[in-house]
Amino acid sequence: MRNNSNDVSTLDELLTLSHELNPGAEKKAARSRLMAWRKTFTGPPRRAAEAAIGARVEPVLRALRERVPAPVVAVFCPIRGEPDLRAHYARWRDAGFALALPVTPAGPAPLQFALWPQDAVLRPDAFGVPTPVERMICLPDALLIPCLGFAQGAWRLGYGGGFYDRTLAAAEAGEAGWAGAPLAIGIAFDAAQWPALPHEPHDRPLAMIITERRTLLREPSARTAGVDGGAAEG
Repeated sequence: MRNNSNDVSTLDELLTLSHELNPGAEKKAARSRLMAWRKTFTGPPRRAAEAAIGARVEPVLRALRERVPAPVVAVFCPIRGEPDLRAHYARWRDAGFALALPVTPAGPAPLQFALWPQDAVLRPDAFGVPTPVERMICLPDALLIPCLGFAQGAWRLGYGGGFYDRTLAAAEAGEAGWAGAPLAIGIAFDAAQWPALPHEPHDRPLAMIITERRTLLREPSARTAGVDGGAAEG
């Protein structure tokens, strides 16, 4: 006879057990559902959300500038329905921020980042990500990282390539020229929060996730990427 006290009896326990047994499958299912949702989020509601996300990013960048006199911020050109913040980039340049774009490696390696002057010519790389044709490689002070999904504690769900995870791991270890980890800021739509993302050994939590409605900070106990932890704030 089974001992009922040892039975998996709650939804939380079932989710935890499922994540432990096959975290990759759990993430794949989440990606599929979140990509499908992204396709439905269009028109004025999407544009309003993108404007609100950009507005929430700006005070974080101003605080960064108080610590770093001439900060370099890695941004992104949206692909696959990611939040589009390009309307804010010119204003950030005018405010004294240098912008950079990620350069995706051919194999399983950390990202590089190329400075993005306003007049630079961009060309899609092998992954369809626009990058400067003439590349001046740099080490940004902050990374704006697009999120397909996210979970409490500033955990990010991407597309599964692991590029940002490898980049943050290298920065934390002082590898590839990094002297310290950059401020890692996830950019996501608020509806893309996933109730329970499994964490694998290579996963790195971000410093924060910024959506159109709130800024979600990492948990103090999590591994970090540039700032002290804290609770979620609206």
